[in-house]
Amino acid sequence: RNILKYDQQQRDHTLGNTITTDCILSIINVMLYILALLVATAYGAPACETVELYGQYVPTGACVYAGSLGYAVYECEGDQITQKLYATDDTSCSGSTTSTVTGICELLNMDTAGVCVANCGSGKQCSYAQAEFYGTSTCSGDGVPVFFIADFCQDGTKVTCSGTTANVAFYEEDACTTLNTTYTVKEGVCTDVRGQYVKGSCVAGAVHLQVFTAVVLVFIAFIYS
Repeated sequence: RNILKYDQQQRDHTLGNTITTDCILSIINVMLYILALLVATAYGAPACETVELYGQYVPTGACVYAGSLGYAVYECEGDQITQKLYATDDTSCSGSTTSTVTGICELLNMDTAGVCVANCGSGKQCSYAQAEFYGTSTCSGDGVPVFFIADFCQDGTKVTCSGTTANVAFYEEDACTTLNTTYTVKEGVCTDVRGQYVKGSCVAGAVHLQVFTAVVLVFIAFIYS
């Protein structure tokens, strides 16, 4: 009986060690994931899912102007970018798609290498400011749409969001270290930004459900280990 009791204790001890080890490894993986996001932010790509097109970061899930092709939405599927095109008058990308291209970066890079770069895998949608630049002080006519990833420095410009209001900061250096001037762009208000007239607003991002759930489960496992 003592031998059976000792054997059960050994099994319980081994199982406990296994669960603890698995939890520690899971937590290490989460920490490495967070570190990867911080490194990505510091050295180039935003810490959220984007496609870099011709040097400009476009957030996935946003409806963007695509010239004569109409409007487009870019989405991450695995490590590839899928482009969904919409009609030229479908400015919200809410209608039926006119075409869908999986692996758009591979196709574009066949002509010119590096013009399209997928930034997938973080499971996080970007918060971003969508701005339209106009040639008149009344912001009338058709504007030129531009996207800015929130809290991300690009070419000496950084945008932060407060609800739908965008705060635009210009810096002395491309690395966004010495602040020069700031502007506030409120939704629907035509604003003079360095002599260019802009309308814009902010859109909040979100963590994809599967990534959020995985992180929560890791910490629940750690608490009960």
